Amino acid sequence: MEEKRNTPLRVEKTRPEQFEQVLRIYDRARHFMAEHGNPNQWGNTNPPAARVRQDIDEGNSYVCMAGGEIAAVFYYKEGEDPTYRVIENGAWVNDAPYGVVHRISSAGIVKGAGSFCVRWAFSRCGNLRIDTHRDNTVMQNMLKKNGFVYCGIIHLEDGAERLAFQKAYGIGLVLEGGGMRGIYTAGVLDVFLKHGITFDGVLGVSAGAIHGCSYVSGQYGRSIRYYLKYCQDKRFMSVSNLLRHGELVNTQFCYHEIPEKLDPYDYEAFEASPTRFYVGCSNLKTGRPEFLPITDMKAQIDAVRASASLPYVSHIVRYEGMELLDGGCTDSIPIRGMMRMGYRKNVVVLTRDASYRKPPEPVGPGHILYCRYPQFTAAMNHRHKTYNQTVQLIRRLEREGHVFVICPSQLMTISRICSDPQEIMGVYELGCADAETRLEELCQFLKV
Repeated sequence: MEEKRNTPLRVEKTRPEQFEQVLRIYDRARHFMAEHGNPNQWGNTNPPAARVRQDIDEGNSYVCMAGGEIAAVFYYKEGEDPTYRVIENGAWVNDAPYGVVHRISSAGIVKGAGSFCVRWAFSRCGNLRIDTHRDNTVMQNMLKKNGFVYCGIIHLEDGAERLAFQKAYGIGLVLEGGGMRGIYTAGVLDVFLKHGITFDGVLGVSAGAIHGCSYVSGQYGRSIRYYLKYCQDKRFMSVSNLLRHGELVNTQFCYHEIPEKLDPYDYEAFEASPTRFYVGCSNLKTGRPEFLPITDMKAQIDAVRASASLPYVSHIVRYEGMELLDGGCTDSIPIRGMMRMGYRKNVVVLTRDASYRKPPEPVGPGHILYCRYPQFTAAMNHRHKTYNQTVQLIRRLEREGHVFVICPSQLMTISRICSDPQEIMGVYELGCADAETRLEELCQFLKV
């Protein structure tokens, strides 16, 4: 079969009409394993057609698509797997909630499709378990190449032995938003880049997502450079945009012209980075936060845009069947989300000083503008309570040694839509100075 090169891959749930194609891929996998010294793992009948149909019906079967063709198929589910309750001759990496991958098989048309699938699954949960037959050296090599560690031996329901592997994230970085206050975060991140400080995962909300992008791509100074250059450009952020286009920010200018032409974003460096990147958005239908993994910055730029789309002054962003707005509306500092994804130790960058607590906000026009989304408006009305409870949690985790917090050492008075280059530069320099001051403590935290 001819191998396709440089074909963009994507993962989606298996559709019922793809059932026969999936069966053929599993049949190919059985022959492949037999030819490579592993004839016993699946024999001539596994997985049975009934099991494959069940996987699809229950929504746990996924396909990796290369254009219009299936490049691989696999089972993915988050939650406890009964066969993993007992492990012999070793131990799991942790006991945190996890996801599992089973029955992964390549169609042989795209090199690395299997690796793409496990990376996708890992980006969803940050704590992934998988097992394979002792004779399946191809799978074992792929798992080790992707950072999985051998944990021990588990047994299937029929008693068959399998080698168990796990991959879990280590240290995460959580970035609060806040409009132009976020340039403080850009200063902190540039200090991290200057000193070679990296993280296993980064979750940014709103302005935190915007500046987190340049951090993951390793572009020191990029945020402050283009903010100073374009902060007084009406296309960047202005009432003029709002009146002409219904949005405070000019989408085409900020999310395409700047990164693609005027101050090029390093898309290749982002894709090559081992750091996983997520953006926090607010789902209008559910009123809950969404933490979206970004693996292709250019293709998924609308998810980043959604994270920073302020209510009232931005259009609703439709992305992957969801209707989204600024992540700060439902979870301004998503430490809980980061921990659920498997990051048990986190650095949190805030854009408010340590004494700040959010006061109740006056009831705005949200109940009218977003009347179709009652759960979203309810979340907005309780936003101050959610924020203050999260700050309380972060301070407790900080005392317990699970979180390291960097926040402004001075009261932040810069407005969300400030266009004064001198004021913007001052906030950026404060971020740099605060990060440098805490650098030794931070390095000690990262080592422990």
